Amino acid sequence: MANEPQIPAALSFDGLGDDARAALDVAATNGYSGVAISTNHPQLRPADLSLTARRHFRKILESHHLGLAALRVAVPRSGFADPATIDRSMDNAQAAITMAGDLGITTVALNVGQLGSTKVSRDTLLAAARQLASLATHAGITLALSGDGTDNLHKLLADLRCPLALANLVPRQSVESGEDPLTAAAALAGQIGQLTAADAIRAGSKVRAVELGEGQIPWSELWHLLQDQDFHGPLVVNVRELSDPATAAATAARALRPILLR
Repeated sequence: MANEPQIPAALSFDGLGDDARAALDVAATNGYSGVAISTNHPQLRPADLSLTARRHFRKILESHHLGLAALRVAVPRSGFADPATIDRSMDNAQAAITMAGDLGITTVALNVGQLGSTKVSRDTLLAAARQLASLATHAGITLALSGDGTDNLHKLLADLRCPLALANLVPRQSVESGEDPLTAAAALAGQIGQLTAADAIRAGSKVRAVELGEGQIPWSELWHLLQDQDFHGPLVVNVRELSDPATAAATAARALRPILLR
């Protein structure tokens, strides 16, 4: 890809193995402009990554001509919606925001859990989310939130009323829940801080992960809709659910190139 311009998309480390340098090579080779990391990567856990190590990682990124687009907070599936996991999720998110500030990352992605069937009170969940939104805002970081159902997420953002607390649009989740991805994007217009790209096919009640461009999500139409909304957040390609993530990363880059560089 040396003779072609980079695409304005970041490749998530999720699914690409434990070797951060190898993941960087996959991103650079396929023409991504950046990468997205997560707090549970064995070489990049916030508690284990000293300030010196964080500076060294940034230098390695520069040598690959890659930026750091986003940081995903690794939390239990139930996240903030379960009293058994809310405290751990809160600790992980706070550490992630601090790490993002140290690394110059401007978007932190967080799945808050099953908002439609939360086991904690609405006030408790909102208090936790507001605390994180305040911490992120103080650091100049966008908190990109995801959860079950567009309506539930829209209500959470409305309650937070924080300019830097936005949605992480995950079209695959729309496919899984039977929503139309374009309708979901339209409903969250002006409130989308990150687009997470992973494709899928739904057949009845079953959803199967497929390489980007081979599923039900109309990526070109979706991207143009977001551009009409003046979306400026990162586009993060996630290949975690696929059997050959490195090949899937290359396929995604080829599918996105004519859309993003049109």
